Amino acid sequence: MTSEAAPPGSPEALLAKFGIAVAPGAVRPFPGGRDLRRVEHGDGLLLKRFWRLDAHRAPILDAVLEVCSSRGITPPWLPSTEGGRLLRSGDAYYGVRAFVPERPDPIDSARAAESVARMHLALADVPYRGPEPLPPLHVPPGQVRRLLHDNGLEKFAPLLDAAERLAPQVPRQLVHNDLHPGNFLAGSGGRVYLIDFESFSANPRIVDVLFAGFRLGEATVDAARRFLDLYAAHLEPTPEEHRLGPLLLAADFVRKIAFILKEREAGNAAFMSDMEKYRGYADAAATWAERSGW
Repeated sequence: MTSEAAPPGSPEALLAKFGIAVAPGAVRPFPGGRDLRRVEHGDGLLLKRFWRLDAHRAPILDAVLEVCSSRGITPPWLPSTEGGRLLRSGDAYYGVRAFVPERPDPIDSARAAESVARMHLALADVPYRGPEPLPPLHVPPGQVRRLLHDNGLEKFAPLLDAAERLAPQVPRQLVHNDLHPGNFLAGSGGRVYLIDFESFSANPRIVDVLFAGFRLGEATVDAARRFLDLYAAHLEPTPEEHRLGPLLLAADFVRKIAFILKEREAGNAAFMSDMEKYRGYADAAATWAERSGW
């Protein structure tokens, strides 16, 4: 059975809407990726189901994938026969991109920083209508403070107050918002791709940079500083970004803690395994912020 005879909604039928016909057995689950399927077609493709997309965020992500794909920041994304890189089917969105084999080589920090800077330059050109897109893990400020209070974490409240007051002083734009090590992909020839843009949001650019450096550097402040220096070779941060970056990074970690607590309160303990990790991140970034004199 080819994709032309595939049942509606099947992976084969979705691929047909990207102009791809595959043989039986050519689509298989991708190890370690609940929303990914490996497609045996040419050099290989990945069929991806996107999570937490709505009618406001989907067109923005489509534009993000288009510009980042065209500039080599992410592996190439294929346009559908209906136009765009995202296709809606039922209650979900799908996309197809080139498969890049995982390499055992460590991610080169200089190449990674260059990729992040190129991404920020590209995303500055992506338009969006309506309100600024919030992170999909967003927790309203009032709820963040209640969750901190209820869980004995009031010490972070003054830090959040300062971050909210001072954040308008730094550049804000569309950013990736989830630059952990798993979202950097080593390609051939030393190329470093960025993947998994679903958490994109309009946020301070400097937080994206420092989060990436902090996580790639095994959660050390020195590594974040070094990564920022590498990034600055391609896109120079403002003096305010240098001064306020650690504070805004710490506040970002605290908001992630609030999301974990919110999910637990709603009966979903799936994220609790990350709780201590993010508390450690927040403490380290808060100490750095205090020493930076914000």
